[in-house]
Amino acid sequence: DTIPGCHTKNIFIRIKKWPYALIVLKADKKLDTQLFKLQTGISNFSFASSEEVQDQLGVLPWSIWIFWLINNDIDKDKRVNKWDITLYIDQDVRSSEKAWWHPNINTSTIILTKSWLSDYLYIIKNDYKVIFL
Repeated sequence: DTIPGCHTKNIFIRIKKWPYALIVLKADKKLDTQLFKLQTGISNFSFASSEEVQDQLGVLPWSIWIFWLINNDIDKDKRVNKWDITLYIDQDVRSSEKAWWHPNINTSTIILTKSWLSDYLYIIKNDYKVIFL
């Protein structure tokens, strides 16, 4: 824990069965569902089950992260592609100079600077919104 930056966690939710959202928070932050509902206008959502994550995304539940989006424009074997997912990034993560991410497996970690994250979000052209939780 000597490397500076914020640790991140990713939460995959189902919104009225379809579509989906990926919420990125600081790892030590709890998702305030009421505040999330107020900021997004999404009132009916649930956390995706482990089976749903595996079926829809093709990854293990603890392996979801934002770089999944770059490799999944259209995957004929999966029901979901990146255009079906809205990305919500908490301001604490978005404004951090460095953020720690697990690259599709929770036994490894990479660090992205704020600039690299901005570049990535621009490249993928996926819808994303900054939230304040």
